[in-house]
Amino acid sequence: MSGVGKVSEADRRRLAVLEELRARELDPNQYARLGELLAGIVLSPAHSPDIRRRAVRLVVERYSAEAPVWLGRAVPQTHEPEVREALLAHLRALADRRSVPWLILALAEADPRVLPSDTPVGTAVQDIAGQPLEQVLLSQTEPGGDLDARIAALGCLRRQAGADRAAALLRVRPGGDEFLETVRFWADGLGYVPANRPRWLMCHAQRLQLSRSDRERLGQRVQMLAGREVYRFSVGDSYLLLNLTDQHLSQTGGELAERLADRLASLSHTQRPPSYAGAPDDCREDFTGQRRLLSYADLLRMCLLLEHLAEPDNRSALRGRLAEDWADPTSEIGGLCFLEDRTVTFKLYAPAQRVGDHRYVESAALIADACLCVARWHCHAGARRSEDEPPEGRRLMDRQGRPAGRRDRTSGAWQAAPRAGPGLDDLSYVAYVGTPLVVLSRLNDNQLNVDYVNPEGIVVDLGNY
Repeated sequence: MSGVGKVSEADRRRLAVLEELRARELDPNQYARLGELLAGIVLSPAHSPDIRRRAVRLVVERYSAEAPVWLGRAVPQTHEPEVREALLAHLRALADRRSVPWLILALAEADPRVLPSDTPVGTAVQDIAGQPLEQVLLSQTEPGGDLDARIAALGCLRRQAGADRAAALLRVRPGGDEFLETVRFWADGLGYVPANRPRWLMCHAQRLQLSRSDRERLGQRVQMLAGREVYRFSVGDSYLLLNLTDQHLSQTGGELAERLADRLASLSHTQRPPSYAGAPDDCREDFTGQRRLLSYADLLRMCLLLEHLAEPDNRSALRGRLAEDWADPTSEIGGLCFLEDRTVTFKLYAPAQRVGDHRYVESAALIADACLCVARWHCHAGARRSEDEPPEGRRLMDRQGRPAGRRDRTSGAWQAAPRAGPGLDDLSYVAYVGTPLVVLSRLNDNQLNVDYVNPEGIVVDLGNY
């Protein structure tokens, strides 16, 4: 059968089987096996919403002891509104706190623009626990829980209570395990609370690597910048703040911004067409209009990058990286930016896997070293085209879907080119890992375009070279 709102013939047959099983008396082995099958159906998006909702009801009816865990485990992986609504309704009725860690994992993926307590999952957590969400989240950071659930509770607490209150609440929690000691290390004095697993791992790795004197110097510099620049510390800034001189940090945000604006106005720029109208990558890339959205650390990084790009040998080396990427159709190439003699260097890391011309898979070595770096970087050299394919510039379209030719390169002029800058996957990954990204793009005439992307999704085009 077809049509909106109608159950397919295959679903009718599956529902009939489920009804027959519901009515049948089963021996212990059959009963256990049926429970495993039902739990799998509830968990799997491969089944239709009708089948999954019926399986949910059967789990509640026949497996009441296991239901809170089985249904709770399914919530983070369920995005069909009708199935998630059914799961939450039954979990509220069961009122078993064993489901709470799973619900918090789902809550961590909710829209960050909405308070967690105002979401359906957040409401369900409060109903099940019988406590305000802030109190539930704080309790979920305690020893004994799953690491991912504890980290999710941290991120949700930060969104619910705000960074300052979350840090204050965590600062006074008793110690006793490595997780809470790491959290207290950054919350105490620096007021930082990691929002997800990569940022917590960055906190953990830095705590193990930084000496006591490093920690004290970092705290002093953060305090100085917080008073002078209204700066809020992020763990991804540690390397930069510890490795720059007092002279570097004596420059005010206004002075850095003025230098950046003057330099960028003298360059030509290239913007990547968005994936679609209104997409996350359908964003502005100018500096002046986004200045107030950038942190002091962002301004420092971009100034250092422009100093690097001012040197002809450095530009030539980066074009060489793009040539390597262009010659290798098995993977993009990339790595990390560090500081040597107070100037930026681009260190190459071999990809962990070679999965295609438009993807760079980070190695374990890169991920480990990224806990203390200036930024990540990778190349967008573009895919090779066949000889009979028209030049890329002639295939460009503007945002209204009309053919867009190449513009003349004049000072400050903007152009459009394929893959000249971050894509949707880059923006989401930078937000996830909490480390800025530098994208090196090959333009159609083998010129180099450079974009800076911060974890908040702000993109600044640093020019064509």
